[in-house]
Amino acid sequence: MVIKMADRKTFKVILIKPSQYDTDGYVVQWFRSITPSNALACVCGIVQDAALRHALGDDIEIVVTAYDEYNTRIPIKAIKRDLKNPSDGVVMLVGVHTHQYPRAMDLARPLREAGVQVMMGGFHVSGCLAMVPDWEPALALAKELGVSLFAGELEDHVDAVLKDAQEGCLKPLYNVMDQLPTLDVAPTPWLPKEALKKAWNWTSIDLGRGCPFLCSFCTIINVQGRLSRSRSVESVVEYFRVQAKRGVTRYLFTDDNFARNKNWEVLLDGIIKLREEEGIIIDYFMQVDTKATRIPRFVEKAKLSGCSIVFLGIESVRQESVKAAGKTQNKVAELRDMVMTWKRAGILTQGAFIIGFPTDTPESIAEDLEFIKTNIPIDVYESTMLMPLPGSADHRQLLGDGVAMDLDFNRYDGTMTAMEHPNMSREQWAALYWKMYHVFYSWSHIETIFKRALACGLSPSRVFGSVFGYYGPIKIENLHPLVCGTMRRKFRHARRYGLPLESPWIFYPKRLLEVVRTQVRRMVFISKLAVVMVWAWQKVRKNGYTDTAIEQRENDQVTPEMSTKLSQVALG
Repeated sequence: MVIKMADRKTFKVILIKPSQYDTDGYVVQWFRSITPSNALACVCGIVQDAALRHALGDDIEIVVTAYDEYNTRIPIKAIKRDLKNPSDGVVMLVGVHTHQYPRAMDLARPLREAGVQVMMGGFHVSGCLAMVPDWEPALALAKELGVSLFAGELEDHVDAVLKDAQEGCLKPLYNVMDQLPTLDVAPTPWLPKEALKKAWNWTSIDLGRGCPFLCSFCTIINVQGRLSRSRSVESVVEYFRVQAKRGVTRYLFTDDNFARNKNWEVLLDGIIKLREEEGIIIDYFMQVDTKATRIPRFVEKAKLSGCSIVFLGIESVRQESVKAAGKTQNKVAELRDMVMTWKRAGILTQGAFIIGFPTDTPESIAEDLEFIKTNIPIDVYESTMLMPLPGSADHRQLLGDGVAMDLDFNRYDGTMTAMEHPNMSREQWAALYWKMYHVFYSWSHIETIFKRALACGLSPSRVFGSVFGYYGPIKIENLHPLVCGTMRRKFRHARRYGLPLESPWIFYPKRLLEVVRTQVRRMVFISKLAVVMVWAWQKVRKNGYTDTAIEQRENDQVTPEMSTKLSQVALG
């Protein structure tokens, strides 16, 4: 029987990626965000696939709407108006990390008060249930508000969840952590065009999931598992074809460690073939471990397939720290050669570090950073505080040991302290975290970064964009670069639940001053950065450039002098 359009009912699925609060309790939101949400894209693709399959029957049309709160104001009133009855639809809070949980609950509160069905998934839910399922504070507010919880990956369970929602009988908890799906036939991530525009027209894809290593601070291995699961080459190639037709050429590969994807080579070969035979331009950012350069053909094929910047989880240059964290794959004495391998291939390197390992002191951290600046030629420095993230082995161990940790989950964003440190006060720790950015990105070292890049044949404009993208947010907005964007949006009523509403006579003048100040800072920073880039280019063109970190060596081995320094740092 053919169902006429007029006879079809609609079931609305509203997907929301929650933002977080700043230190004043205002939602962090931008006119354009920088980092696309892969969780939102994945769930959107999964639900869109269910809609195309008529998962609720031929007489019900599933209508999907996706909001990323980092770049979009969530229309709570309109959602309440559209979803008056359970059969009208459901709101899914997608990809909620621990630091986004308070904001997620503040979005859920008015919806639940209006009787709207709300479900929440993401690393906070899955991580807690994977490691400490009986830890009451983790999800108490969600349970109190009647928010349905989903732990695990949605691919194989979307039909059942949507049917329960359409019937108005969502379960309090869907725990499918032990049923991780294969990805070879899974729907690929998808976002509507208007959502792509709000993320500067670049998007993301997870080519695979799972990481074999055992880093104690990591939540991914306990949520996505340690076994490699990979998308099929056919689905990946078709994904890039579709995105190219939409004008998208820039991507974030969100795999926690793409080098350990068992199908990395066939996937990259497929992308290379797509570039060479169909002329589809692909420019991507990926994350790998520090051993990836030892994999035959990996670096070469990364470059040929369009990799322009690689994220390296270095964490620390003290061997005792990375060993204690379970990151035994990192060898401090190999870091310089590893970075240079990527640079020689024309790929920028982003070194990620953790501030606050148990043996760290203000003096040791300062020494380590000076050592990095002199000997390890990364192009981009990025750091987070050591966080006891729910879902990590660290968090479970600290709970078992009775160590006090903050229950204000908004603090778990990697830039604020969430527990005490044995060698410094919280105030020292927090101040040191921000100071290290300013020390690394001193104007003299920014000039060195440009000179090294030029001497190695890297694009100065790429370096300019990376320095501006990673240090600009710190310098201009005092926010971590991965949650930043272009032109901060701040609304008086979008404040954390329980905090007072500021008077318009206070809020708007203060906000105007903030806008003027940040725009002046932005213009000054861009101008100075441009001057430094041109100055470095002129110097390198005239006199060439080399230093301890990038000098060419026989067989490209570290020098005895540097090896001694590395060993000294590694031993503390």
